[in-house]
Amino acid sequence: MQKSQVLDIVSAYLSRHPGEAERLRVFTDYLAVNDDLFSRKNFNGHITTSAVVFNEERNSILMIVHKTLNRFLQPGGHFEGDDSLAASAAREVLEETGVTVQPHPAASGDHPVDIDAHWMPANAKKQEDGHWHFDFRYLFTTTHAHDFSLQEEEVSGCGWHGVESPEAKSCFGDFCWEKLALH
Repeated sequence: MQKSQVLDIVSAYLSRHPGEAERLRVFTDYLAVNDDLFSRKNFNGHITTSAVVFNEERNSILMIVHKTLNRFLQPGGHFEGDDSLAASAAREVLEETGVTVQPHPAASGDHPVDIDAHWMPANAKKQEDGHWHFDFRYLFTTTHAHDFSLQEEEVSGCGWHGVESPEAKSCFGDFCWEKLALH
């Protein structure tokens, strides 16, 4: 994936959500001066992808317990040269949980439902300095209900949480939650 493709996705996102320009200023400033967008060794920050996976009834979201951060998150991780950012998010779900996903009916190709900039603390075990993650979040659904296969190096738990549950709500800011509530 080229930087120009990322810039196009971000531009389209901000056209749809102009009120988020200030919240994402750290990311757009980063894009202006960085070309190495995907390397996890870029401690200025790098792009990650994640998946908001709804169950078949669309009343629950698949959540993992992130082993390092010890908190509920949506499945996700680093871009690894996948065909697209959305494909990266789908791959991460499969790797971390064993769940196969399909694009949500409201999904729009490689256009994320949300982009989030969040600080990752230093991790001595991985020899990583603190850095920014610029997370592109994509919508998916699945008919897979149980029998998860966890990526035990990174995930200590996995399960379905109601869309109104504290676990689900703690994972997404209000700006994202309002978008998710529409789906």
